[in-house]
Amino acid sequence: MTGLLAILFALSVAEAEVLGQGPGALPDARPSMTLCQAVERAERYVADAKVDVSGQYVHSAQLVYDAERQERCWRGQGMWPRPALGGEVGLTVYFDGTVREDRLGP
Repeated sequence: MTGLLAILFALSVAEAEVLGQGPGALPDARPSMTLCQAVERAERYVADAKVDVSGQYVHSAQLVYDAERQERCWRGQGMWPRPALGGEVGLTVYFDGTVREDRLGP
């Protein structure tokens, strides 16, 4: 029984450290900007910059790492409902509110 208690104690200490409650805690991995906030920022950018996204829908939105800026950011990609050659709008929203526009294809 003593061995079982030692194992349970070790597991509870390890869990506390992983959850950010102990000396070996991992940093909080949650993004400082929520996906909803990133979408709102992207919508403002599209309106302010008069980006034509008519006919496109949001194909994907994901949290990614920008190696050039060495930080995480939200990346959204548009897509045409029918196969087309390029022109899909992609937006990268950084946690400081900066938005970068990229077009796919020719």
